[in-house]
Amino acid sequence: FGVLETDTARGKVTLRLNSCAGDVFHVAEVPMAGGAFPSHLHLCSVAPHLPMYLAGPREFLVFQVRDLLEYAVQLLEERRYDEAICLANGAGQGIQGLRDIVCLKCLTPDVKEGNFQRACNTLERFRVLEASTWQEIIVLFDRYGGLHHV
Repeated sequence: FGVLETDTARGKVTLRLNSCAGDVFHVAEVPMAGGAFPSHLHLCSVAPHLPMYLAGPREFLVFQVRDLLEYAVQLLEERRYDEAICLANGAGQGIQGLRDIVCLKCLTPDVKEGNFQRACNTLERFRVLEASTWQEIIVLFDRYGGLHHV
């Protein structure tokens, strides 16, 4: 679900995307039209991978937040694993492959270095993983001699 926050002093509106448990997994600034009053806007549609709609008495605003899969890959490249895991857990059900990619990208460096316990600790942080992801995890650990840790 999404929550709109208004900073009337600066005239900015932000949209927080939350998981069903209420955890924030993404924050985006809403592009405001010149005459729109943030306090009068209502969020009509929330889906991180689709256009979203804000409606007001005299305004109708359509916008789309940054592609979350692309954003997750950027976080991983910057080694911001905690944020990437939070994003994957929050938006993972709605975006095909997001959780799989983030999980494997987070585990691979530790498994390659033989740091199996750390990789297992990271693995425990993911909420729900697909069977195909588990298969890839098993192959990854087995390839580097750490299958008994899984």
